[in-house]
Amino acid sequence: MNISSPATKKNGISAQGNPDLLRAMAEEKSDKPKKQIATQEIIRQDAQRNGFNPQTILETIAKLKLTNKNIQLAQMGNTVFLLIRTPPSTAEVHTFTIENPKQIVKHLKGLAVFLKKAGIKQAFTYSDQPIFKQLVERSGMPIKITQTTKQMGNEMKPVYQYTMDL
Repeated sequence: MNISSPATKKNGISAQGNPDLLRAMAEEKSDKPKKQIATQEIIRQDAQRNGFNPQTILETIAKLKLTNKNIQLAQMGNTVFLLIRTPPSTAEVHTFTIENPKQIVKHLKGLAVFLKKAGIKQAFTYSDQPIFKQLVERSGMPIKITQTTKQMGNEMKPVYQYTMDL
């Protein structure tokens, strides 16, 4: 696992294209992990897949890391978690990934262990992507799922919020 400092974004699981979903489902059958690539490249590919400007995302993360000591990046395989720590013991998590659902679930479980060791007592994230909800439900992890609205871009959108007590 690589650790550096974090920033902001929505969850990196795309439901935009069925081709991505079908490819991910096919890859899920393979247990072979892909070769680990650089953090910036994972963020870039995830942003492109989700219809965001990768350069804007990378610049935003860089600025946040420079101005906020509570921002950290943690990489597990080809999944990057952006952690925004709210002292003393809460963390908002944003996910960037190029991995299949099975690997993402594995890394979510690893993230829970990492956060607990770091003294985090509660972690939360949100997503407007139904596939992320399916992943969380399949994981078997004790994550509370609620519906709310959140500012995403220039509009308020309905989202699922995921909260886990560690």
